[in-house]
Amino acid sequence: MEKIAITLYDIFGYLIPGLAGLAALTVVFWALFFPEAAIPILAWHLGTAGYTAIAVVAYCLGHVLQAFSALLFPNPADAIVRNSTGEIRNVLKRVTDQIKRDLRIGEQEEVAGRTVVKISDEAAIQFGKQGERDVYVYREGFYRGMSVGFGVLSISMVARLLRPEAAIELGHQTYPLSRAELFVSAILLASFSYLMNDRYKKFAELRVMRPILAYYTLLTGSGLCKRKSPGQEDDRNGAEDKSAEEETPDKL
Repeated sequence: MEKIAITLYDIFGYLIPGLAGLAALTVVFWALFFPEAAIPILAWHLGTAGYTAIAVVAYCLGHVLQAFSALLFPNPADAIVRNSTGEIRNVLKRVTDQIKRDLRIGEQEEVAGRTVVKISDEAAIQFGKQGERDVYVYREGFYRGMSVGFGVLSISMVARLLRPEAAIELGHQTYPLSRAELFVSAILLASFSYLMNDRYKKFAELRVMRPILAYYTLLTGSGLCKRKSPGQEDDRNGAEDKSAEEETPDKL
């Protein structure tokens, strides 16, 4: 069996948002089925198996939240490419025109923004210009997942607010929660969701623009026209060797 590799996206993109989703699910069950029970805080002794089970469930819920967030937040590449202005628009035009020539697409035809980003990203990877790609990818996933996670947690607080007699247990003391406290908690969580969404948009733009700018640098200066990929270098060397072999009999 191959060794299972845990990536940063597994932790920040799935596990942590999944914990927020699990907390929201717990609050909803609390409100619906155990409204009069006091929730113990810092008094759980689940052991290794229990915490492992929580991590696995949270990880799975993280995948569900990311799938749901994909419905809420369409691929940002199309909008970012379409709404670009100034010098960035000129860069995008240069990159898009080169991709059209490579794909033999007419000048009047349009190429989807996500297609431009995918091709640029693959070209940047092949030529070793990844930059901060992994950082942008996992942070975009983290902020998108946490935006949805805080959102559903805020909604769960509203559900708890509608049921009376909410309370938490700290140590051996039980503290009732007023509806005002639950309402403030819901507002704070909704604010966190908004802030996470704002950060998501920022890193989505960075993730989209990184491969486009990398592809542009390959087109200009030390660009694609001057630099060959390893496969192209092998083909050229093979062609030179074949040419030398063909010229040898004539010289003899």
